Amino acid sequence: MDDEDIIHWRNLINEYKRHLRLLEEKLAVYGKLECPPYILRGIEDTNKNIDRIEQNIRVRIKNSNDSGRLFTNEDIDTIYNKWVDIWYYEDKIAIEEKYLTRIKQSIGSEFMLKLPILNRVEARILIVILSVNMYWITRDYRDTIFGILLSILVVITIKQTFDINNKIKAAKNNIIEWRADIEKLEREIQQIRAGD
Repeated sequence: MDDEDIIHWRNLINEYKRHLRLLEEKLAVYGKLECPPYILRGIEDTNKNIDRIEQNIRVRIKNSNDSGRLFTNEDIDTIYNKWVDIWYYEDKIAIEEKYLTRIKQSIGSEFMLKLPILNRVEARILIVILSVNMYWITRDYRDTIFGILLSILVVITIKQTFDINNKIKAAKNNIIEWRADIEKLEREIQQIRAGD
C-alpha cells in the first residue's frame, strides 16, 4: 500500500508532531497559566490537524479494498496501527543506515581506525602478541614515558577496532530484525485484508 497520498500524509504527521513538540516545549517554559494564547491555540490546532490526517489515512485504508469486503472500524484501526509500526521501523532503519555510513566514513578518514576489523579472539591474540613484542621493543624504554605511551597506544587502537566492529554488527543485526518485523506486519495486514 504505497499510495502517494498516504506517504504524503505520513510525512505531514511527522512534521506536525515535530511542530507539536516545539510548542509543548514552549508551554513547559511558560507553564499552562502564563502561556501565551497563541501557543495553546497552536497546540490545539496541531492536534486537530494530526487527528484529521490520521482519519484521512483510515478512510483511504477503508476504500482501498478491491475485493468489495467491508472492514469494521476495528479492522481499519488495526491496519492503521500496523502501518504506523511499519513506518516507525522504516524510520529506525534509515537512521541506523546513516549511522553505519558515518562509521564506515570515519574508518576511512581517521588514522587510528584504519586497522582491519578484528573479532574478539583475533583481538585478544593480537594484544598478547603485541604486549610481548612491546616488552622486547621497549625494554630499553619501558621505564620511560615513551615505552608506557607506546604500550597504551597499541591497546587503545585494538580496543577501538574491536568496539567499532561490535557497533557495526549491532547495527546490521538491528536492521535485519526490523526488516523481519516489517515483513511480519505486512503479512498480518494482508491477512486482515483477505478476511482470514
